[in-house]
Amino acid sequence: MKMFFHVFFLEVVARIFMVLGLFPLHSFASDFDKMAMEMATKFDAPFKTVKDVNFEKYVLIDVRNKEEFNISHIKSSINIPYASYKKEILKLNRNKKYIVYCSVGYRSGKVVQYMKEHGIVGYNLYGGIFSWYNQGKKVYSKGSETKNIHTYSKSWSKWIDNKKDIKY
Repeated sequence: MKMFFHVFFLEVVARIFMVLGLFPLHSFASDFDKMAMEMATKFDAPFKTVKDVNFEKYVLIDVRNKEEFNISHIKSSINIPYASYKKEILKLNRNKKYIVYCSVGYRSGKVVQYMKEHGIVGYNLYGGIFSWYNQGKKVYSKGSETKNIHTYSKSWSKWIDNKKDIKY
């Protein structure tokens, strides 16, 4: 619950700072937290934190491309690549709730906004799979746990705590 209030507070402050043109956030926030908050507030898309993920309550959707998904993903996630999300999202069961993620929250934020516009309940995973991974949560590849994580390039690897597990 404490994390929820922390993230909620940061979201409110971020929106105020953005309106006033004073972004980035506080100097006390890490660079990753600043980036994640920017992604979480960039779109009209509600978000959930890693602690909110409940596999019985939500269906997880990974909107990264197939290559990223194959290297690692959150257990039981379905892959709907960003490039084809507009037609695939509309096929979802509207009686379920979804948590959508990508690497850091940009692509998933756009997808969740689209879901909202079409009456599908979805939440953006705050900080994406990078946040999940950095908090020590398990990732999987081909049904087995893996330590690997996909980043686009060396410049994106700055968001991953354990550099030896990075795959480009």
